[in-house]
Amino acid sequence: MALATILDNRVEFIIISWAAHKLGLTLVPINPRTLDHPDEADHMLSKAGVAIVVLQDANKGDLLKSQHKINIFVTGTPLNGSWTSFSALIDHELKVETTREKQMPQSPVLVLFTSGTTSKPKGVPHTDTTLNAFCQNLGLGGVSDTNVFCSVLPNNHAMGCFFPLHFMMHGGAVVFPSPTFDASETAKALETESVTHFACVPTVLSALVEVLESRSTIFRSNLQDTCLSGASVTPEHIRQAFTTLKSKGVSTGFGMTEGSPIWASPRNKPEDLIIGNLSTSGSVSPGARVRICAPDTQTPLPVGQIGEIHETGPGTITSYLDKEEASDKFYKDEQGRTWFVTGDEGVMYADGRFSVTGRYKDMIIRGGENISPAVIEGVISQHCNIQGYVVGVLDDIAGEVPVLVLPDKGLELSSSIRDLIHRHLGPAFVPERILTLSHLGIEKVPVTSSRKIQKSQLSSIVREFLSREEEAPEPTSESQLRNPVLAAYAKATNIPADTLETTAEVSQFTDSITLMRVRAYLRKNTGLVLTAKEMSQHPTIESQISLLQERTPDQRFDPPKELVFRGPPMLDELELLVGDVDEAQDMVSKISKVLENKSFSWSQISDVIPMNDSLQVLQDTGFLDTCNFSIAVQTDSSSVQDLRSALQKTLPYHPILTSFVVLDSKNKAYYVTLKVQDHLWDSYLIDGGSVDTIDQFQQMAVDFHEPDLSARPGPLFSCLLTRIEETGSAGMIVYVHHVVQDASSLRLFFEDLDQSLKNVRARINPHKDFKAWADSYHSLRHSPAATKSVKFHVQRLSDLYNHKAAVYPTARVPRQIITESPDGLDNSFDAPGLVQMREENPQISAAVVLKAAMALVNVQRTGLSHSIYFNFEAGRGQFPFVADALQALNPDTFESSDVNGPLLQHVCNLIEVPRDETTMIFLNRLQEDQVSLTANAHAPMRRIIEELDAEGNGSGKIFLDALSTQFLTWVPGLLGEHEKIQVGKIGIRCAAGLVVIASIGGPAAITYMLSMRWDVANYSRQETKAFTQDLQAAVLWLTATSNQHRPIREFLEVIDCK
Repeated sequence: MALATILDNRVEFIIISWAAHKLGLTLVPINPRTLDHPDEADHMLSKAGVAIVVLQDANKGDLLKSQHKINIFVTGTPLNGSWTSFSALIDHELKVETTREKQMPQSPVLVLFTSGTTSKPKGVPHTDTTLNAFCQNLGLGGVSDTNVFCSVLPNNHAMGCFFPLHFMMHGGAVVFPSPTFDASETAKALETESVTHFACVPTVLSALVEVLESRSTIFRSNLQDTCLSGASVTPEHIRQAFTTLKSKGVSTGFGMTEGSPIWASPRNKPEDLIIGNLSTSGSVSPGARVRICAPDTQTPLPVGQIGEIHETGPGTITSYLDKEEASDKFYKDEQGRTWFVTGDEGVMYADGRFSVTGRYKDMIIRGGENISPAVIEGVISQHCNIQGYVVGVLDDIAGEVPVLVLPDKGLELSSSIRDLIHRHLGPAFVPERILTLSHLGIEKVPVTSSRKIQKSQLSSIVREFLSREEEAPEPTSESQLRNPVLAAYAKATNIPADTLETTAEVSQFTDSITLMRVRAYLRKNTGLVLTAKEMSQHPTIESQISLLQERTPDQRFDPPKELVFRGPPMLDELELLVGDVDEAQDMVSKISKVLENKSFSWSQISDVIPMNDSLQVLQDTGFLDTCNFSIAVQTDSSSVQDLRSALQKTLPYHPILTSFVVLDSKNKAYYVTLKVQDHLWDSYLIDGGSVDTIDQFQQMAVDFHEPDLSARPGPLFSCLLTRIEETGSAGMIVYVHHVVQDASSLRLFFEDLDQSLKNVRARINPHKDFKAWADSYHSLRHSPAATKSVKFHVQRLSDLYNHKAAVYPTARVPRQIITESPDGLDNSFDAPGLVQMREENPQISAAVVLKAAMALVNVQRTGLSHSIYFNFEAGRGQFPFVADALQALNPDTFESSDVNGPLLQHVCNLIEVPRDETTMIFLNRLQEDQVSLTANAHAPMRRIIEELDAEGNGSGKIFLDALSTQFLTWVPGLLGEHEKIQVGKIGIRCAAGLVVIASIGGPAAITYMLSMRWDVANYSRQETKAFTQDLQAAVLWLTATSNQHRPIREFLEVIDCK
């Protein structure tokens, strides 16, 4: 009888392993990640004849297709009563006969699965004999019950299973630093647990070295032996184990799931494990035999010649679980010994040591994970009807990575193939490069006389091509750099590219947000990289182009990244978010209930992400639920199907849009994002029929007929896909809740959608992950830096209670949303005085001029000394509260302009308006204040309110009242200009007293564009129109050169006389 564990590296795996041993059960460890591919998991369970399953997360139980006699879970909520909790088994006292049934020496006690040349993994049966032989290898350096072994590889991996077994057999301790590999946690465990023995593959070592080398503290190592195995162990890896890990000894080995014929006991200096440019894997293991044979033969080669490694001995299996599977890999010699053909390339030296020099067999080992070329090729053949050929090439970090070779006609499918492989097999299987036969300079792939593809020869051709490519200089012209830079500035500023002043300082027509958008556009659409510091040091467009021109190609471009979806969080991950294990379990139940109501399940979750304070406060007040949008987006010539396909391609890169919002028991809000699955789209992309004219289509957005399409808890984003008969093209009415987007993130989404419509096969480069930003914010909201920002606001607002009457417009009755159409009031006007103001006072921004104008109009209405209103901050400078020293390591890592989620913050403006203050002094004061507000915009708002409330004077309540009364949203470039889509009318039905949505544009960047919304229960369209007219008058007065030194009371007197 077989028992399968689908467990992370936790104590439960150890307990279950020994229980299986005591009961005489065959243990079958399976990686929990395999459940992402249910067919593969079902194949393993069926092939091994599993009767008992122990599952880490019961919420994934629905992914198991086959039925089993006993089902045990560790965490989560089981789907039905057939599941028993692990904790219940531990708590239940039951006497069990622990004498194992008598088994034959060759009976399997353990089955591991390894990917092969077929589409399904192969079962590798290990017996007491093979396990003891492996453990004998590990004992070459001696054994002791004082040994402490650190295990980081997954327990379905030979190294992740055999090593812990060996150390426990000899009374040693085993340490799991984390459920899955985490370099930081591993480094911490090596120190705190006084680890003496460690084993890893090169990829793990590289990650660990990176963590240790970035530390400011000394790494205190107790390591006696670090064992390096897996693909591509280099001399540098051996040296790093000695120098960075500070291991007293290092051992190496050559083996695979099928056996381990070559091993070295620990050596105390690198030279003992290095010959020339190669590392050595050791000598023949006790009882084993190794041959170096000519490829595809059983003929041994002379010592010193490179050939294919064959192995036999007590540690090598004699067949796969299915004896007929890959039987050509096994053969018997004259003495009846069964040999295994490894497919690996190696050499034996005269002293009996071996080096592994390459791989004959097709398998690619990426970071210790087997990548089957046949599986990748099968998916491509099945879905694209084209034959591709996958080979592995060496990589410094991953060991090996896959490269795909296609016929020339397949080049146009490159982007869709990447998406296809990612969706069906996961990110590890996505080809690093896609090349054609023409790229390689060949007409057809090399084959044998029997027409069998010669993968080794093809791999050699690919390696030579990539080597030549690295050495060849990449030709560039100035126009290849100039045009993208001009396009980025035109996109960010709405100033046509041919009218941009390329020799003027960009500060004259941009602000910090605009420059962030320029950097993001360049990085996202062209791969060009400019940092904020570089733009500051090179303040004109011409100087920035010159800077890029001076760089070498590899310095100029940012490499493309892969889109990665995680799985549902483990209970301990949720515990870190919500506070304790009971809250975490409660949160699982709450999330599951919300999703089930919408026909989704826990297993479809990608992430759970905490909401930031600003949005949390708006959520608590209920105001946020009125901040929904309906946006008319028209395509130029695309069909409804084209638009649907482009949305399905684009939305996975913006997972927060398709998320749900779930509250915990303390009313704290969290986003729940979902993995991409086909049935996901039916909930978000809705057939909207057709309309006759563009005007009718635009009016659909203004009328806001379907508010429930973006209501909490979700979906919070939906698209009504509509055909417009007048143009014969598609459009969509986007219903979206403000909690999942701000203007910046929505602009990023529209830019990606535009790219997808231009070329559905074009690859989208993933944005900076919103979860990374949100987790950082959540972790640091009580940090010293956050506390400093909180104090900044509390001190500024300490006398807010004295200015309650300045909250304008007042709410005599509860505020109400606009229900009439049009739902707002739009106005635009030129402010020609901005041109000279920029030249003489470039530090004053157009946004601050508008803020000053709002303050003047407010005090004219109230007759008071102060104006109170909120303004939204984009919050897209750097990740908040990150220590300067940490940011300095890599500033671009913490830049947040390209984060794919809502970062907006809102800050309270309490502005004094002294009537005798001159215009320029007034504007300069507000500009300085704005700089401080932006720098402290991320101050956790709940903490600000708590401290204001603690003063006991009512300032906290006034703060909340003002929050829903009047605010300014400055949106440079609004939602952007695009080639394939046009953003039209926007319906906004928010219950705020008075909202000013503003931006600057026009050829000279002097045109103010205002869109107003108001509370219809306490304010009227006529009052809003008058407020807008006075705003325009104030802007024109403030920017007029003749008024720079006049007291602002003169403007107020002019308005009073109207």
